[in-house]
Amino acid sequence: MKNNVAIIACGWLGQPLAHALQAQGWQIQGTRRSEAGVQQLQADGIEAVCLDLARPESLIHAAKAGLFSAEHIIINIPPGLRSGQSPADYLGQLQALKQAIITYGHGRVMFISTTGVYPNGVVDETTEPANDARAQVFVAAEQLFADLPKTCIVRLAGLVGPGRHPGRFFAGKTEVSGGDLAVNLVHLDDCIAGVSLLLQVSATGIYNLCAPEHLSKREFYQQAALALGKTAPTFIAEPQMAGADKRVNGHKICRQHGFRYQHARLIPMLANGSL
Repeated sequence: MKNNVAIIACGWLGQPLAHALQAQGWQIQGTRRSEAGVQQLQADGIEAVCLDLARPESLIHAAKAGLFSAEHIIINIPPGLRSGQSPADYLGQLQALKQAIITYGHGRVMFISTTGVYPNGVVDETTEPANDARAQVFVAAEQLFADLPKTCIVRLAGLVGPGRHPGRFFAGKTEVSGGDLAVNLVHLDDCIAGVSLLLQVSATGIYNLCAPEHLSKREFYQQAALALGKTAPTFIAEPQMAGADKRVNGHKICRQHGFRYQHARLIPMLANGSL
């Protein structure tokens, strides 16, 4: 179905992305894991189907609803490692999703990933992933879909935006470590704009989305807390550890497709009413 986009997991990012793409003329079908969630999407004007990857029969139901026949399929399912989901369960569910796409679909796949795959240092899309266990889960998830034709992998930096104001992250905390380390963030607006652009140009390969400014953790999070009217955190004095810093380069999408970050500077972002 031409100009159709299926967004698998319409949450904090997926739901506003669905609205933005609708406004651009795309036909959207989104998913939630529960019927109550489906009803919420439908009430918000988004065609929706229930898809719970923990239930194999849910994939068949979604296929019958035409989910996998879309021209583009955006997969936005992070691992639930903090809530106790094992890497094996996460990757097993993604493998089942991949098989459903192969069986029932034929469209392009965009997999939303994270810049958490990178090691410390100045990194871009050509940098080899880190070797730690957490990064390797993300890499394994990407690789599941990277061998499909016409796949685009979008690695997002730390997410900020409505409901995720960075002023809350460390407000009131004391003796926080890593004050001299750089922050790597991207605003929801830039996530939506970047994904929309990559969709429009049918991009393939890997793209980072990260604001080009990398302030220190100390400077940014103190200003962020104050902007929210909260107590600024304090950071311990510690020597900068060699090689401990990470700075994600998100310019590839700018060079190749003329993308411009709406929230390129972090301090002005705190005051412009977008959080």
